[in-house]
Formats: sequence, C-alpha cells, structure tokens
Amino acid sequence: MKKSTFFIALFASFLFLVNISCKKEMAYMTEATITGYDLRACVCCGGLVIKFNNETNFRLISNDADLGIGESESFPISVKVDWQEDKTNACNRIIITRLKRL
Repeated sequence: MKKSTFFIALFASFLFLVNISCKKEMAYMTEATITGYDLRACVCCGGLVIKFNNETNFRLISNDADLGIGESESFPISVKVDWQEDKTNACNRIIITRLKRL
C-alpha cells in the first residue's frame, strides 16, 4: 500500500509542477506599423513615428535600442504593441511597454 501511495503522490506532484510551469502569453493591445524616424525640427518632433490602424500617428519616446530597432533598420516595421499615453507631454507621444515584430 505504501508503494502505491508514494507513486500516486509522485505523479500528482509531477502534474502539479507541469501545470504551473505552463503559461500562455497575454495578447497584445494592438497591431501597428513603425513608419520611421520623425526628422522634423520642432519642439514636439523627433523619435520614431508609429501608426495604429492606418489612422493616427504618434511619436515614441521609448529608446530605439530598448525596442530592438537599430539605426540601419528598413521601415516600415509591422509590430504588435502594448502602450500607454505619455501624460507628462502634450505632443502626441506614447510609451511602448511591450513590442513584438510580426
């Protein structure tokens, strides 16, 4: 009896560990296109330009290197992103919190 109880407990422990180690990736907020650098010379200009649903342009204030975008990138880049508004700035800027290339 003790041997079978041991194997049942061992098997249950194995199933428990496998179950907690499996995590699904959370869905991204939206798909977007990074269209390139904003090269205009104005107070609110600069950074990368991202377009959501082919409608609205925003400027990214996230560091290009943090996003995995190098100087020699070819644009446009299709991505999935999570983002939030930059409430400290009124220049139509956003902060990218998570990015995945498509």
